[in-house]
Amino acid sequence: MKKTAAIEKAKVERGQKYTLRSRETVKTEEVKIKSVELARNSATNRVKKEEEKKELLEVASNSTKEQSEIELAKMEQMIEQNQVNLQQIIQLLNLKIQADEIDRQEPKVSVEGFSKVVPDFDGESVPVEYWFNNFELNADAYGLNEKQKYVNARSKMTKTAQLFLESVFVCSYGELKSKLLNEFKREYESAEIHTKLNERKKQDVESFQEYVLQMRKIAALGNVETKSIIRYIVNGLNIAKEFKYNMYGCKTFEELKEKYCDYECVKDVENQKDDNKERKRNQNSDNSKNQSRCFNCGSVDHMRKDCVAKTKCFKCQEDGHISLNCPNTVKAVQVVKADKRLKIIKLNNVEVSCLVDTGADVSIVKFSVYKRLPAVELNKCTSVLRGMGKVSTIPLGEFEGVVTVDDVQSLQKFIVVPDNKIEFDALVGYDFVSKFHFALNENGFNFSSSSAQEDHADLNQMSIYNIVETKVDKNAPPQYKPSIESLKQRSSVRGDASSKERLQLERELQEARQQLQTSIATMSEAQRREQKLQKDLAKLQLEQQQQSSDNKVAMKELQERLEITNTELQHKEQLAREDEQKIADLKTLVETIRVANANLSAKNAELSTVLEVLQAEKNEMMQSFELFEMEADMNAGRLVEKLHGMKQELEQSHSALKLQKSSNKQLQEQLQEVQQTDQNLQGTAVEVAEQLRQLNQSIGELQKTVHQMQYDEKRKQVYDYKEGDLVAVKRTQFLAGRKLHNNYLGPYEVIEVKRNGCFEVRKAAQIEGPNITITSSDNMKLWQYVGYNDDCLSSGTDDAYQDGRM
Repeated sequence: MKKTAAIEKAKVERGQKYTLRSRETVKTEEVKIKSVELARNSATNRVKKEEEKKELLEVASNSTKEQSEIELAKMEQMIEQNQVNLQQIIQLLNLKIQADEIDRQEPKVSVEGFSKVVPDFDGESVPVEYWFNNFELNADAYGLNEKQKYVNARSKMTKTAQLFLESVFVCSYGELKSKLLNEFKREYESAEIHTKLNERKKQDVESFQEYVLQMRKIAALGNVETKSIIRYIVNGLNIAKEFKYNMYGCKTFEELKEKYCDYECVKDVENQKDDNKERKRNQNSDNSKNQSRCFNCGSVDHMRKDCVAKTKCFKCQEDGHISLNCPNTVKAVQVVKADKRLKIIKLNNVEVSCLVDTGADVSIVKFSVYKRLPAVELNKCTSVLRGMGKVSTIPLGEFEGVVTVDDVQSLQKFIVVPDNKIEFDALVGYDFVSKFHFALNENGFNFSSSSAQEDHADLNQMSIYNIVETKVDKNAPPQYKPSIESLKQRSSVRGDASSKERLQLERELQEARQQLQTSIATMSEAQRREQKLQKDLAKLQLEQQQQSSDNKVAMKELQERLEITNTELQHKEQLAREDEQKIADLKTLVETIRVANANLSAKNAELSTVLEVLQAEKNEMMQSFELFEMEADMNAGRLVEKLHGMKQELEQSHSALKLQKSSNKQLQEQLQEVQQTDQNLQGTAVEVAEQLRQLNQSIGELQKTVHQMQYDEKRKQVYDYKEGDLVAVKRTQFLAGRKLHNNYLGPYEVIEVKRNGCFEVRKAAQIEGPNITITSSDNMKLWQYVGYNDDCLSSGTDDAYQDGRM
């Protein structure tokens, strides 16, 4: 009985121990389960984070295409900003390098020369504040320290200032300055300064610069305005008042110096004039001997009564007559002012109010009226007009125009004079009146054709025609010269001749006029032909202008093509820049993908370690579960459910790992595609560079053609000279007074045409220059023959027309 009781008691104790152990195992299992749950939660969280990162990468990869333009723009801005920053850094480096070089090259300032810059201080002549300001400015320029300032300032003390420093004890620059300021500081009254400025005058021995500086030194004792100083300076000058008035308006000392320099220049000129006058007086006084001269030839060897030379005219410089009886007296125009003698005519379809003067030999017109006439060419005129008092007028030129008066039309030559020489717009003389029949009444003149009243003119009208010109050079044809001379001789009949003789003379005059009109008609026909030729020339000029306009249009087209090609080049360059930017962005994307792959591989390693840990924990849990099934059946169902849940979670984690591997494969494929696109873009970049090179080459060729066309347009066309042409050759030698000589020599005759625009020419008259020479077309002009002048061969060339013929 005791044994059975002991056995039962032992069984009970074992059961209690087993229950205690089972409870402890359950607690440990619960702790292990909690730790497994925590590990599982951490693993799931890591998987979720990886999935979120994958999603973010996918979203980033999808959004890269949409944000590529924005990123490209940002990258371009960043590149431009970086370029600007680089340029600024380079400029700063260059400035620093230059500053370093300047510092290296800058010579060291020697302190020994400081004593020569600052003047001495005696305590009386210069205000102490002004001296110390000057001293400190120069000391800063020389870079002196306090000890050097003290030594140099102490060495500059003289007279009263030196005596004062001997009576005090100073050992620093600050003490020296303060004691000198306290001792020698003086405040000048403005009245005293103004009195000194007013009393100071410029001395003869001092220059104007020295005088101005002395006045400014006095003004530095106080605060005096610049205008007041200038006024005192001008008052102290010993010059005329009119020059002082000009100097009072100066506002700065530089302007005052300029005005004084102008005064000195004027004074030098006046002094030179006075010296010349004095020299002339001295010469006249030396040559004051009364020397008798011949009034005919000007010789001092004999008198007029003993002169054997011919009588000389002082007007035409010819022998045989005196100036009073000179046969070469030039035409006379007398302007008479009368309202009834005014007539409105049309000159080249322009209304002109003119004066009818039968006593005038020629017809004249103002220069302002000539300007109003359309398409009129002004020719040279060698005549000289003389009016009342024998006042000479040099005409500006002459031209021929069509005159319409009282429904009668005629061709008339007019001489152009300046506007201030005549009062009326024009004046028609006898050369115009003689072409018509005209009547004078209270209403004025009335012109009619000469053929309408040929035989019915009364004596009053014929008496008007009796006014002839006795000393006039007419430009009539040579075949009518004898008849005109005979008419001149007959016209000298006295005024009391019989009416029959006068009628006979008048009929002869009418016949001569008819002959003159026929010659004028032939001349008008020649003029019509000349006008026709001028019209043809105008057409040719118009065609040339059209050709030049066509050339301009072609130039514009070429310029437009150049602009188009430039825009295309700019566009392609922009595309190339964008492609380069895209390549750079793709490279950065590839780098980010590589980094992501590295991160994913690291995370895969971490997950594998977690899985190994989980596998180990699973093994431990399986062992614990077997013990638990053997020891406690009550908790088996719950443990099985937990294990099933853990199994599902593990399967999900495995599926997630599979998905991660597939995504890694996709990323690798994308990376390969990116690399392929990178290679394609590099190929396109090479092609674009080749196209750019070809376009630049084509642009260079186009620019060459454009420059060649512009050069050809600007070149002058060479005139085709022929043998026998009269030309003028450009003067090329240097000689004294070249401005007074003609620029061209001539006339020269072309005797041989050579190659490359060269010609051999020889003299065609006794003129200045070589007899035979070779010249080029660039140095030649056509010689224009000056009509009605015996000395035409030495009259030079008409440059106004020659320039148009080159």
